[in-house]
Amino acid sequence: MLKPFLLVLTLGGVAADLAVAAPAPVVRNFGLSEPQRRAIWTHTMRGQLSIAEQTQDEGLTRMLSAETKGEKRTAQSASLSCALMSRIDAQAARQPPLIDELHARIRRAYGLSQAALDGILREGEQKGWALPL
Repeated sequence: MLKPFLLVLTLGGVAADLAVAAPAPVVRNFGLSEPQRRAIWTHTMRGQLSIAEQTQDEGLTRMLSAETKGEKRTAQSASLSCALMSRIDAQAARQPPLIDELHARIRRAYGLSQAALDGILREGEQKGWALPL
């Protein structure tokens, strides 16, 4: 009579062990700390903003002047940042040779792969890192 009871305890213990042993989600940090990834993101955004200014995207320049830096993010500033990032992405799409060269220089400077730089840029957008002004 005790054997079925022990079997249940054993199976329950195995299930608990499996639940505890489940791997945590992998965070892609590419061997860099968050401050290092933020520095790379800032460097890239400065370059992209410079390209936007050189190509005279006045709408982007107006949006940049409205972006706040160093203040707590509000719903309005987060929305503005999303709109600004969309505009920067659209500008980048219109200037692929300039953006490609910028990204290649940054990858060489920091020893990054294309996937690593793309991941860092995506992380900056998702986390709402402040844009460099």
